[in-house]
Amino acid sequence: MWEQFRQGREKCERWLCDDLTFTVIIVLLVAVASFGLGRWSVTPVENNERPVLVPEPIAVPAQVAAVSVGAGEAAATGQLVASVNGTKFHALDCPGAKQISEQNKIYFQTEQEARSAGYTPAANCSF
Repeated sequence: MWEQFRQGREKCERWLCDDLTFTVIIVLLVAVASFGLGRWSVTPVENNERPVLVPEPIAVPAQVAAVSVGAGEAAATGQLVASVNGTKFHALDCPGAKQISEQNKIYFQTEQEARSAGYTPAANCSF
């Protein structure tokens, strides 16, 4: 009985020591493990629906909030305009300024005032 066990063990060792067989087994084990880890890392989704990722809103600096309160009066005297939701400021005659809706407009007197509120100049406007 022990002789049959020893012969079976030697036969198995010879088969595993074959380079091609060993390489194929290792590649298959790595592929199965990678696939399993990939499947395991994804949370289950019910009804084949993917979650909708919504970006976080941009925080409006306090200086911008203070300027936007008086936007109605500043509209007549402001030289530059920006959007509450944006990061760029525009000249009043710039095409980008015309695309900002009235309720989102913030007016500034100078470039320095707009920059201190966290805005940068728009590339397509001349100042």
